Amino acid sequence: MAKSTLITTIDIGSQTVAGARFQADPSGGVILQGHAFEAMDGDTTLDSAKISQTALALDGVTQQLGVSKGEGCRYSISGQSVFTRFVKIPAVSEDKIDEMVRFEAQQHVPFPIDEVAWDYQVFGETADGDLEVGLFAIKLDQLNSLNGVVEDAKLVVNGVGVDAMALYNAYRYNYPDVDEPVLLVDIGSRSTNLLYIEGGSLFARTIAVGGASVTSAIAKDLGVTFQVAEQQKIQDGYVALGGAYEENPDPRIDAISKIVRTTMTRLHSEIVRTNNFYRTQQGGTVPKRVLLAGGGASLPYTIEFLHDKLGAQVEYFNAMRNVAVGPQVDAAAVSAVGHRMGELVGLALGQAGGVPVDVDLVPATVAARREIAARKPFLTTAAVCVLAALGAGAVYQQMAASKLEDKAGEFSAVGKVVDGNKRDLSVLDDQISEIDVNRGPVMRIFEMRDRWVGIIDELNRQFASDIIWVTDLEPLAGGTGVRDFGALKERTAVGEELEFDEEDGGKPRPDVVTEIRIKGFWRNAPAGQNQINQIYDRLRESKTGPLVLAEVPPQEKAKRLKVSSRNDDDYAWAFEMTLPLAEPILLR
Repeated sequence: MAKSTLITTIDIGSQTVAGARFQADPSGGVILQGHAFEAMDGDTTLDSAKISQTALALDGVTQQLGVSKGEGCRYSISGQSVFTRFVKIPAVSEDKIDEMVRFEAQQHVPFPIDEVAWDYQVFGETADGDLEVGLFAIKLDQLNSLNGVVEDAKLVVNGVGVDAMALYNAYRYNYPDVDEPVLLVDIGSRSTNLLYIEGGSLFARTIAVGGASVTSAIAKDLGVTFQVAEQQKIQDGYVALGGAYEENPDPRIDAISKIVRTTMTRLHSEIVRTNNFYRTQQGGTVPKRVLLAGGGASLPYTIEFLHDKLGAQVEYFNAMRNVAVGPQVDAAAVSAVGHRMGELVGLALGQAGGVPVDVDLVPATVAARREIAARKPFLTTAAVCVLAALGAGAVYQQMAASKLEDKAGEFSAVGKVVDGNKRDLSVLDDQISEIDVNRGPVMRIFEMRDRWVGIIDELNRQFASDIIWVTDLEPLAGGTGVRDFGALKERTAVGEELEFDEEDGGKPRPDVVTEIRIKGFWRNAPAGQNQINQIYDRLRESKTGPLVLAEVPPQEKAKRLKVSSRNDDDYAWAFEMTLPLAEPILLR
């Protein structure tokens, strides 16, 4: 088999790097020729270890697959690293879609648009006649850092996809006969992708609950390291069924099973909350069929637990349902991991032929290589013309010698003019570079200019009630109130990344607002108390507008929203609400 017919795909997860090799099928499908999974040894909830562990795992995968240096590949990145937003735009002609989507991206992506790699996909028309569009973006420095790991493995990157969209392509290829609404639950290490598939439409959401959440809880409760907890989870872990089921006679295993159930209960709560959002805000139908994918779905009794909680048909997703297997591949072994192969299959299908969703986030090196490839035909044509001219010149060399001598003096003068222009262009290039350097801080000023006005307007709209009133609104830096603006550190410059202050031992910077604390009173029980809860839930679930909050687990509501007990002798009762910002605010 010629190597040129092989397709190599890599799925870079939070805990595992997976790889596969396929041969393109003339019919548009793919044939599996080999696959490999390589777990990362350390605690991948620590981002500082992510790059080095990914490099080691990737090296192991390429060795198992027998990938040669310099071969091309496509890889996908975790949805947790990618900003994903589904928006609606008016139905316009195809030549205007790019312009409208770019405008929407500038409004929704929480970073300057020139600092991200982004792409979009149109999923068709809504019932109202609008176009439903998915936006996908990742910070360029984060993407380039990860892409450097892949290229350091001597692989040539042909494209970068998003794991959830690659999984969706695998679903469409393997389940063309399913026309009922389906929820595809992809349980990864640090996050879970929820894909709501109904007809030709798709809605996706990533939630911060995954297999590493279980491992961390086991490590904390049993007082062991993350690595030991991961081994115990894989060896003895299962989802406790609860109720009348008999407990495990081994206290340690029984404790692990209950820890797993607690985390799965969090996952179930997030699924229910997203179901409600999908039904009420997206106008979708809550699916009665659930397909489980990802390594986190491998724990025993996961299907039974979700079936009991969701009241739906739950089964494992099979990414190899319609994918042929080469003669050298163990079909039984592949069948056992079919629910973990979705991203690999989806990426391969994207390279072999047309797929419903073609999302490509382009790193800097890949963009440069594509630009050179696009210019190559023109360069080739120019080279042919030069060679032809040289050939003609050889034939008429004697005849043209005297004329060339006459023109030599003219060319020399022109050359001096060109050299002068080159020096002028060099000065202009330096000026442009200086402008580019200074542009970032200026753009940050414009972006932050109306931020507080928008937040206050939004809060004024939310709290527009005669039975609730706000008495205090205070910005917080890492939980500490920001009162003395004059004490802000002068070394902070506009345009700096908003991060923790390393010189102060990792304490939050005093000039970066990470939360907003609101205090006030309510009356007219229970209507006032209900309104406060509704306001908090609306703010927490809102994904657009000037006030977008960071993801907070529902169980932290009691910590974030404090409502005083009602005393019938009082006219009104106090409340306090703390709102974590998805995008911090630089004060100066």
